[in-house]
Amino acid sequence: MTVSVVHATMEDIEAKVDKALALIGYQPKKDAIFIKPNVPNAGLAGQGLFTDPKVVKALLKCFPGREIVVGEGCFVGCDALRVFQRSGYAELAEEYSLRLTKLYQTLDNQS
Repeated sequence: MTVSVVHATMEDIEAKVDKALALIGYQPKKDAIFIKPNVPNAGLAGQGLFTDPKVVKALLKCFPGREIVVGEGCFVGCDALRVFQRSGYAELAEEYSLRLTKLYQTLDNQS
């Protein structure tokens, strides 16, 4: 796996996300892209607790014309719709025609 680390602020996030992808030479091979941010609870954007939607928005601008799905596995007991709305992802989904999905955990008790 190739990794890049780029220091960014919210003011220069778009340029830095683009730079990070360029450093690893990332070119998607498929028309659809799945993004899994860290938004397990209904925290407000801009507090640094969860992945700010501006980071995902910067990624979206790097991949125009592709189908994007954003998925999150919220904390147990959290309403995924509320989490997406309160954190700013529902607004982002509307702006960019994203599909938002809640990831479910499946437990397999087979040994």
